This record gives sequence, C-alpha cells and structure tokens, in this order.
Amino acid sequence: MAAFGAGHSFFAGMRDWATAAGLVAALMAGGCAVSGGPKLTMTGTNVQPPQSAAEAAPIPPEQKAAAEKQARRAAALAKAESDPTDAGQTIAAARGLRSEKRLDDALRLVERSLAVNPRDSALHRELGLLALDSGRLAPAEKHLKTALELGAADWQTRSALGAALAAQGKHPAAQQHLAKALELRPDHPSVLNNLALSYALDGKPEEAERVLRIAADAKGAPAHVRQNLAIVLGISGKLPEAQKVASASLPPERATANAAYLTSLAQTRAETLKPVAAATEPAPALSPVVKSARAPVDMEKPYLLGVGAPKTSP
Repeated sequence: MAAFGAGHSFFAGMRDWATAAGLVAALMAGGCAVSGGPKLTMTGTNVQPPQSAAEAAPIPPEQKAAAEKQARRAAALAKAESDPTDAGQTIAAARGLRSEKRLDDALRLVERSLAVNPRDSALHRELGLLALDSGRLAPAEKHLKTALELGAADWQTRSALGAALAAQGKHPAAQQHLAKALELRPDHPSVLNNLALSYALDGKPEEAERVLRIAADAKGAPAHVRQNLAIVLGISGKLPEAQKVASASLPPERATANAAYLTSLAQTRAETLKPVAAATEPAPALSPVVKSARAPVDMEKPYLLGVGAPKTSP
C-alpha cells in the first residue's frame, strides 16, 4: 500500500489521482574489511612493529552489525537461488532484497519459486505484496486473491488487496476487503486511511472524513493521514479546520503553501456549486479537477498506504 501509505506509500504512483485530486486534493554499510600486511616479529624478541591506525581502530558495533546482516542476506539469497523449491527461504531472501529496494530482483526470485510451487499461498501473497509495492496493480490483485483462495487469512493480505482494488477504481470490492482487514486488525491507521480514501474517491466524503478522524487519532498514524484529513475537510468546505490540521506538523513555509492550496480547493468547490442558468441538472457536488493551483509536496495528493511484507531481518 506508500503504500493503500502505507505505505507502502504506493498510491503515490497512481496518476489518475491527479484527476481525482480535485475531489480529494493526498528503505549497508559494507563492513570495512580492514586488511594489513603480514605482521613481522623481530628476531630474538616478541615485539611487533606498531600497527597502523586502521588496524588499531576497532570496527564500530553498528557497522559490524550491518555487515553481519548483509552477510546473512547474501547467504539466504544464495540458498534461495540454488533451491527454488524452498518457499520459506525464497520469501526470506525476497524480503531482504525488498529492504534494499531491489523490487525487480525480489519479484523474479519469488516468480521462479512459484513456478515450482504453484499452489503455495505464502508465495502468492509475497508476490502480490511485491507487485503492489512496485505499482503493478493487476498482478497484485491476481496474486493476493489467489493467496486468499489458498488459505491466507491475515489482515495484511486483505488490506493490500483492498489497496490494489481501490487504486484501480474498484471501490465496492476494495471497501469490503478493507473492512475485513479492520475486523482482523481493528483501528490500524493504514487500513483506516485506505478505506477513507476509497470512500472519498467513491463519492462519499462524509464517510471519508469520519474514518480519517479515527485514523488520525490512532497511535502511530503516519503524517500523511492527517494531510489526507485536511484535504477531505477542505473539499467539504471546512477550510479553517483543514488549515489547522494541515499545519499541525509542518514547518511554517509548508504550512503556508498548504493553506493556500486548501483555499484554492474551497474556492473551486464554491464555483462548482453555483447555479447554472441553462442547466437542467444540478451542478455536481465536487469539482472534477482543480487547475488553479499546484499542490505543495505534502498536499499533492491524498496518500494511499501500500501494505507490504512484514519488516524482517533475514
């Protein structure tokens, strides 16, 4: 789900949001291999010549730990590549690659294992999560659905599937899976965020606001959740509260830019709601596109959090 923030964040790549934005305008250190020449013992003594500064300096604990982690990941990857039938080893190695942002390598590794383990639900789940992280929505939907059909029952699979569906505009189905994820993991901010954005894109701003308020108050809620709430509030015409929410955790210059952006949203909404003399149908409740101002970084679009694989350290 980056990111349905989060992710992750994920929805950040959805271009169609820019069109809908007027409606809702929302991870080694390599160990230093210290090498020196062979130590020479002076004849007739046990005295050695002085060490160089590099030889004498100890390796910092955090650098040593990072090198050890990298060595474990390399060993896991070698095992997975040599034996694709081992689904567990493949998943562990793929998560190591994912943590290094090597998504394409992780995808290829899991696909190779899935070819010899076609009914392994964990492999389908992992492949779906990786596809979602890389913005490949249709494969993500396919593999996450297959994982559920083969017995996956965790909240992350449901939430990730909901994110993939919502990113494709399949909101009724997305909302069903996200609601199920909330039954399994009540009040999780990323799930709430994604459900709210699906509501907003589905033309239900009141429901979106209600759910985003719960998400923004949840412990550990990402900053983007509050920005999404501000956008929904602005679109609903609640400009003072929207500006207050948007500015709460931002530096002054960003807060000012966001306030101006929210003002432009409110003005566009007001223009949209004016009566049209020759119209036989009432004007739509929300403007289809906001063209009058470019959103600052924090407010460019509501943020759909991708829900990826659990963070592990193979």
